[in-house]
Amino acid sequence: MKKKQEPPPMPSIYEAVKSQDIVRLRECLKQGGNTDDFKGALVNACEAGETEIVKAFIKAGVFDSWAIVAAARFGHTDLVEWLLKHGGGNINAALIAAAAHNRIDSTRVLISAAPDALDEALADAALRGYSDVALLLFNAGANPGQPVYGGQTAIELARKNGHADIVKLFCQKGENNC
Repeated sequence: MKKKQEPPPMPSIYEAVKSQDIVRLRECLKQGGNTDDFKGALVNACEAGETEIVKAFIKAGVFDSWAIVAAARFGHTDLVEWLLKHGGGNINAALIAAAAHNRIDSTRVLISAAPDALDEALADAALRGYSDVALLLFNAGANPGQPVYGGQTAIELARKNGHADIVKLFCQKGENNC
């Protein structure tokens, strides 16, 4: 019988992030290594909301434009704010991620960064039935009648997915496709 082969060990940088060991993380960063591992570990830290770990990565010059997306998706609003002040990243994707996961505080912060993806974010919120996020985006200027994904609009997606409260909201606010 063959002995079951163990998976390779996780790179030390990931272990440092997982264990929230800032001292070990700084040692790993000083030693250098695989840039992709560093970026992946940074995104993992953002998913977990580990602000001090993220700050150590940024201070060491490690940056990934998807870090802010991970922070927004998981609703780590303080970290989203910090990343906006220290390099930003893919703000449009972050806004869409926040809206698609009903992270109203992160959505609010990202709207203030003047992204170009208000309509897409509104469509995601409408699709999933997140009325508070939809209202926030609508009030920020998102257009529920603007075709986005596959030519569908936010109001069509809300209607198709049974979110009558969002359809009603758009209609009360003057949407033409009611």
